[in-house]
Amino acid sequence: MLKHEQPQVQQQYERIRQQFHKFDDLIETYDYAHFAELIRDLWQALYSGNKELVEEDSANRALLEQLFASEAFRKLQDNATGNVLLSTLATWRFSYVAGEWLNEFTDDATEEQAKATDDGTSETPSNTTTAGNDEQLTAAQLAELFNDAEALAAWQAMLDDELHDVEEVASNVDDLLRGLAPSVGEGDASKVPVQQQLALAEELAKNPELRKIAEWAGRFKIKARYARKTKQVRTILKQGMTTGNAAERLLPIEYLKSEAEESKLDFMHRFVEGRTLMYDYKKRSKKGKGAFVVCYDESGSMQELDVEGKGFVLALMAIAKKEKRDFVFIPFSGDVGYSDVQVFKKGRYSVRELLDVAASYIGGGTNFEAPLREAMVHLEHSAKDGDIVFITDGMCHISDDFIAEFNALKTKKNFEMLSLLVGHNKHEGLLPEVSEAVIKIHHFEDDNGAIAFTL
Repeated sequence: MLKHEQPQVQQQYERIRQQFHKFDDLIETYDYAHFAELIRDLWQALYSGNKELVEEDSANRALLEQLFASEAFRKLQDNATGNVLLSTLATWRFSYVAGEWLNEFTDDATEEQAKATDDGTSETPSNTTTAGNDEQLTAAQLAELFNDAEALAAWQAMLDDELHDVEEVASNVDDLLRGLAPSVGEGDASKVPVQQQLALAEELAKNPELRKIAEWAGRFKIKARYARKTKQVRTILKQGMTTGNAAERLLPIEYLKSEAEESKLDFMHRFVEGRTLMYDYKKRSKKGKGAFVVCYDESGSMQELDVEGKGFVLALMAIAKKEKRDFVFIPFSGDVGYSDVQVFKKGRYSVRELLDVAASYIGGGTNFEAPLREAMVHLEHSAKDGDIVFITDGMCHISDDFIAEFNALKTKKNFEMLSLLVGHNKHEGLLPEVSEAVIKIHHFEDDNGAIAFTL
């Protein structure tokens, strides 16, 4: 055990053990005496930075000495000190390595000894491992295992693999929880209860797709922070026309001229010189008070972009949380996934609700009126000056009656709608009839899509 154990650190460990049941699972899985003490001492060493061990001839001391001497432990130690999440994740995974390694190599030693005994070619020395249970393991027997080149190489490789996973999961937790803070460890993540952080870490550890979504969310939050740096940003609300060469703001007539053979050359000259007609924009000096509504296409054709897209949506959620705006997530395909519609008052959401948004997926065809009709329900109950972001890769008919009804409510509530047309579909369909702007992007990292982060 550790020398100079601190009572407050011991109490913290007991609280974590009650909240994080993976430790008890390990103790039940690996039937070695004193495995619970091994886990406790490892956690306290990581969290407190204290690695001084009591002088004793025991298997636990031998294992801890090897763990403390490993490169994986040394790389992790500074960051883990005082960090409950990182200390807990590292203890979980490193203890797992110890259990798996003991199982593998004590079993191998037992089989070899049994075979030699059956052949009558060997007697069992007092210091040879004879069973896969720690009741028979001694420090000398473990030293013998660590002196075995194959066993030592396997130990180091397993720890290195787990170190990579621990660091990645801890980073992913931060990606999902830190809001729009500028760097790791800042912002909202520190305000989330440790129990919820650990529950999220468990989900990430077993779900590679969720880890990818977390990575994308982290990237898009950084992008969103830079996009929102200025106090005054252009909104998508059109205010007359001007001239310039911002391709995403060109008038439809200019797009037509760019494609027609008889006017293409003239268009190119005017575009290069900044003389093409494009929409002008109003300035918004105050944050919108209305809801932030996101209609997200989950049809079958969006499946390949869904991981990236969910990261984009989580970044939009972080904006709503920072500004304390209601956030409405409306997934749709051939119809709205009504059971998956999420409403977060003042942008507040739990870890479970965040995971529900990330895991949402419907599949099927495409229907624009159903999600927009659902958006209208929330517009009716929202304060004015809100925003709708409509994300799709497809094209769908919208009836004239619905267009008139939708635009009337949008005007009444002073909402703006931005449509992001993702992928290689060049046809806007009727989206311009209900949108202040339709932005075409090939993928969510396209810089033109960052306009959604300025709403």
